[in-house]
Amino acid sequence: MKKISLFILIVLIAGNAYSQLLVEESGKAAVGYTGTSPLASSFSINSYGQSAACTYINANKTNQSYGLYVTRNTSTLSSSSYSYSVYALNSPVSGKTNFGVYGKSYSSSLGKNCGVLGYGGGSSSYSHFGVIGTLYNSTKGAGVFGSSSGDTWISLTGNYAGYFKGNVNVAGTLTATDINTTSDYRLKKDIKPLSSSALDEINKMNVVEFYYKQRQVDGDSCEVDLFDEKSDILTHKHYGLIAQELQEIYPDLVSADGDGYLSVNYVEIIPLLISSIQELQARLQQAENGNAYRVEGATTVSSDEALQTILYQNTPNPFTEQTVIACTVAEGVKKAVLYVYDMSGKQLSEYPVDARGKTSVTIEGGSLDAGMYLYSLIADGKVIDTKRMILTK
Repeated sequence: MKKISLFILIVLIAGNAYSQLLVEESGKAAVGYTGTSPLASSFSINSYGQSAACTYINANKTNQSYGLYVTRNTSTLSSSSYSYSVYALNSPVSGKTNFGVYGKSYSSSLGKNCGVLGYGGGSSSYSHFGVIGTLYNSTKGAGVFGSSSGDTWISLTGNYAGYFKGNVNVAGTLTATDINTTSDYRLKKDIKPLSSSALDEINKMNVVEFYYKQRQVDGDSCEVDLFDEKSDILTHKHYGLIAQELQEIYPDLVSADGDGYLSVNYVEIIPLLISSIQELQARLQQAENGNAYRVEGATTVSSDEALQTILYQNTPNPFTEQTVIACTVAEGVKKAVLYVYDMSGKQLSEYPVDARGKTSVTIEGGSLDAGMYLYSLIADGKVIDTKRMILTK
């Protein structure tokens, strides 16, 4: 390739600095490049560029903190509502992954690396933001996506202001109008009822009141306080459990962060509280009956005899082909029936239980669609118990 080299001496501030401008016949140009390789970028600085880049800057000066530093004077700003120091507009290409701005700073061993750093602030009464991410004119995706596993992106089916793949740590108060926890049975396996009394375990939990200590964390150049001294985190009294104590009762509800500090999954304590309330209600009902059990249309029988009428959890659960529902029916019960309902309460089928003592009913999976169902044992017109079962296909 034929080159036409033009050397233009540009006098900078002091008048002693020189810079070389190289312009090829093709129109490609470079500043500060003295090599012989054909220019790859339309314009480059200190390099011949890259074929994938229109403009390429090689910031190789050890005494310079910035590869590109842009300032602008906004005192004569037009009537536009926005002003930009840098505005990147990328016309998307069909079938490609398109980025407006791509920021990357990576090293396996050197320094602290940040792909994008945003500062925003001012003394005016307006709202200021360090970084803004907006999902624009789209039915699925996220305004901000964060991943702790190195993903550039993942396919989303919903519309989110923010979507995070990985653990999220908030050094402060997290406020939300509503919080939902994924609980679809299709995303669970090995589902089974609690193996021990929730009420007994709940009674072992030690509820305390306390204040949080200030924590020191590594800052940019020194250790800094994690919390503002006037924040509610430090000034308000809190109530909760000691993670080390809960770990002895329910170890799966306790986890450690990167610094070794323990956290408690309070959300999953809620089902344990529900189970303990149900258990307590059953005990209170037994006490209120005054050691007697009355069935409609039948004579009163003793407590020991009535307690023999019991409904058990089906096994296996979930099931695909068939499941067995075990129960015990007291000798004094005249009529016992097992009913199956859908989750709206509509009765789907009934199975008479003619045997007394320990017996069972087998449910065939082919008679139902995949889903969650309720089943109840009714003895002489009184509901003994109701449980859930799950059918998968």
